[in-house]
Amino acid sequence: MATLPVFRWHLAPDGYATRRQLRARGLRPGGQGVAAAKDAVEAAHNTEQLALIQAVLTAQQLTQHPAPAAPQPVPQSSGGAGKWIGIGVGASVFLLTVALSAVAVAISVVSLTVCVLVLRSVWHDIRKSH
Repeated sequence: MATLPVFRWHLAPDGYATRRQLRARGLRPGGQGVAAAKDAVEAAHNTEQLALIQAVLTAQQLTQHPAPAAPQPVPQSSGGAGKWIGIGVGASVFLLTVALSAVAVAISVVSLTVCVLVLRSVWHDIRKSH
């Protein structure tokens, strides 16, 4: 239950009245208690205004055309067999290139070793002859 505000003598804001003033206006016949405070009356008025605002907003939303929905993205295919064939051919070419490079390096190392051995034997022969 809400409590009613209490004000000092001559300090009540406009719109508030004492029990005697209410009785004089015929608002308290029989001396019953205060039926509603000023805040409750204002709250009821605000509720009516809010209901009106809500009705206007609902009507505006109904009259507006809905925005077109964004198109759904098309799922990307994984590429199927063509993708994997391309990857296999590319990998095969790469590995063949690596193998040929390894053979070329091996041939170079062998020929360098032969050259070094020949030059070493020539060097020993020259030193023996002197």
